[in-house]
Amino acid sequence: MKLKGFLVIFVLVAAVLVILWQIKPVGEEGLKKKIQAVDTVKEQATRMNLKALQREIVVYISTHGRAPENLKQLPQMAMLMIGNADAWGTSVQYKRISDDSFHLVSAGNDREFDTIDDIVLEY
Repeated sequence: MKLKGFLVIFVLVAAVLVILWQIKPVGEEGLKKKIQAVDTVKEQATRMNLKALQREIVVYISTHGRAPENLKQLPQMAMLMIGNADAWGTSVQYKRISDDSFHLVSAGNDREFDTIDDIVLEY
């Protein structure tokens, strides 16, 4: 009986140590690396989303002979699946340049348009 109690306590202590090790402070340098990694993933996800929107717009152009005036003219199902926000939660800007040319712009990490970190996809 005493051995069983000892084993239970031993397992609980080991579990607590593992949890504490997992949540240990990573230090300033480690935190910066983790934040940078998250930003990189968000940028990649945003680029993928912009490319998916681009494909839908190209389909629209091939069907209607011109670029849409705005993203609301794209099929609702496509917009539900793709969405029009970047990975930071900011709506993507659509700029129609001509009947067969457009730009998609994400505000990027700072969530402000017309800054250096904007992600622009031109077609």
